[in-house]
Amino acid sequence: MSEHDVNISQRAIESPIRTKWVGGRSWLLAIAVAGIWLNTSSIYSELKESNELERQKLEEMRKQFALDSLKFEYIKSQNLQKVP
Repeated sequence: MSEHDVNISQRAIESPIRTKWVGGRSWLLAIAVAGIWLNTSSIYSELKESNELERQKLEEMRKQFALDSLKFEYIKSQNLQKVP
């Protein structure tokens, strides 16, 4: 058997796609980027909700102002009718 050395090529065993494990720094960077993205998206949704609530408040204030103006005009017209 020593007379016939057999060379086994590792090329048949190797994968054509490189499957090297990525280092810890790259994983930490990927986790940090994902965390920043999630945080940014949650801030954006909270800001959007806050803007919607503010818009509703402004709409209610506008309606209240219109009602108060009508009330003032009504009282003003009633006072003018009383005075001869």
